[in-house]
Amino acid sequence: MSDLIDRQAAINAIDKLSDEPIGYLEAAIDALVDLPSAQPESKWIPCSERLPELDEDGYSDKVLVCFANFTGCEICEYRDCDDCHGWYVGDTDDNPEDIGIHVVAWMPLPEPYKEGEQNED
Repeated sequence: MSDLIDRQAAINAIDKLSDEPIGYLEAAIDALVDLPSAQPESKWIPCSERLPELDEDGYSDKVLVCFANFTGCEICEYRDCDDCHGWYVGDTDDNPEDIGIHVVAWMPLPEPYKEGEQNED
């Protein structure tokens, strides 16, 4: 079972206990409002600000990228090594720049699914 809760659902549930929350209900609601989100918001990182970190071989982790002149997103890695430089789609040697598609922003991928870690409501 996951220990993550939807903050707004918790606020709504507590608020339903009384039409006019008093005492501990007000304190509980105030505390819940101040909780950070259970799932941090992912934000796009413009390539002009920074690129993903590279390992010792010159490869980044896989990240989600978006393009300036193409609709949609793609999983890519950034490479900067002897025989390659730029963005590459998945595990291929296909560089979107080779066909005029320009990556403008990226964000880290979420953690991969692990058996037994599914949400149970």
